[in-house]
Amino acid sequence: MGTFDIVTNFIEAFISFYFIYYLFHKRKGIVPLLLFVSLKAINTTIHNYYALPEMSSTVTSTIIIYLYTCFLNKNHVIQNIFLILLINVIVNISTTLGMLISLTFSSSPFKEEYVYIALVIIVKTISIILLVLAYYFINKTEILSIKTKKLYSVLTSFFLLDVLYCLCIDYIYYDEVFNNYMISIIILINVLTLYLCFIFFESQKEQKELLKLQKRELQRQNSDKIRQINQNNVLHLERWKHDMKYVFSFLETNINEKNYEQSLDAIHLYSSILSQYNLFHDLKNDILNSVLIDYYENIINNNIHIVIGENKEENPINEDDLQSIFNSFMKQAVLYCSSTYRKEISIFSSSSLEYFLLTLQYTCINNQSHFNQSEIQQIIHRYQGLLKMDNENENFILRLMIPKRNET
Repeated sequence: MGTFDIVTNFIEAFISFYFIYYLFHKRKGIVPLLLFVSLKAINTTIHNYYALPEMSSTVTSTIIIYLYTCFLNKNHVIQNIFLILLINVIVNISTTLGMLISLTFSSSPFKEEYVYIALVIIVKTISIILLVLAYYFINKTEILSIKTKKLYSVLTSFFLLDVLYCLCIDYIYYDEVFNNYMISIIILINVLTLYLCFIFFESQKEQKELLKLQKRELQRQNSDKIRQINQNNVLHLERWKHDMKYVFSFLETNINEKNYEQSLDAIHLYSSILSQYNLFHDLKNDILNSVLIDYYENIINNNIHIVIGENKEENPINEDDLQSIFNSFMKQAVLYCSSTYRKEISIFSSSSLEYFLLTLQYTCINNQSHFNQSEIQQIIHRYQGLLKMDNENENFILRLMIPKRNET
């Protein structure tokens, strides 16, 4: 093995890892990138030096790349697995095209030195071109993290075709069999792999359409529930509107007669009745609407006021996790919310250049949180975020800070 092989191994490793690094735009530093590049290059060099099977080299390289994708993109396993398989697909297609081109110069491209050098240069050039094209395509195509049976089947098929391709390359290289039969097989494997790529992206489109339909259905259900709640409340408020003059007359009579306790009791009674028929304001946020509808009766019965200050920027938490956070918070907030003046639950979101900030708080007289943070902590940990609890001025405050997903 010469210097040329070692250099090309490092170039190949750098191309693969820089593709992932640039795709995610993560500020994780250049040192981890170079470390993983070195690991993959050394792995390939060792396999080439000892003439180890291509299968072994592919498996170990895949593990190294997967560890790097998890380092950059921890919470999206489907994205990571697909990108690894896509890199393998691009390498396989580049190798196939390189071998077909080299056949015009030699029937045994792996054994003749100058033809082999030309083959390697051609393969690396094609790989770079295909990775650049893949980068621009993926930029325009969102890869969802939804796990489905169809998706598992596609990814498994990707893996099996990759294994089959490695076996073919070993057979061609070590047994020096590069005839029309083998050429047909590796071309067929590449065609099937490209077809699987098409199926993968089509399944992603199907999932996106399904998510849109689910979101529309959730909006419709929320609108119906809000409309029903408000219709009932308006009916009751209309009835009380006609009775208000009698209420004021009753209060005026008791105040004139200095029956202050009876007047206060009447005020408390009617205040409590009116608070039960507050109108539900559509927050234009399907998740918050759903959660508040679920806890509407508890909020009304406990005379709790809701304050929402929402940032319209897209946050890095997916909808299921965000709903779990709100549910976990509201479940405990309605139990422990208390105040000498006004019970209040507040939800605020904001963002900085690098972080999405979510502040959840409720009034709490005794300055004791009673809050079980374990469920929210588990979610935040998956996003490599921070969670902090505070008690300030009779308010229990839960602060969540999540690193933003960098746009691809």
